[in-house]
Amino acid sequence: MPPVSRASATAPASTLPGSASARWTAPALRSVALGLLGVAIFALTLPMTRLAVGPVEAPQLPPAFVTAGRAAVAGLLSALVLLGGRASAPPRAVWRALAVSALGTV
Repeated sequence: MPPVSRASATAPASTLPGSASARWTAPALRSVALGLLGVAIFALTLPMTRLAVGPVEAPQLPPAFVTAGRAAVAGLLSALVLLGGRASAPPRAVWRALAVSALGTV
């Protein structure tokens, strides 16, 4: 459950996002749809990786190649989304933390 902000903590129940009378906006629906798509894609990564690597008796692709390819495709898609959305670069103060996070993710 997301944290409750001070503004929503005092708002009437009818205006809270989870209430029955709340209306879904287009950005909210788009966010939910993209989130569900991300979960579905993530759920398919293990079976697709096993398919790409193959069984022990007849290997298809080296695991390091599959890992590097997944990271490269994810990086390119992320760059396209950031460039397409005209996102600004993060402040220099967080670059080191982002690099450590990226290395740990891959």
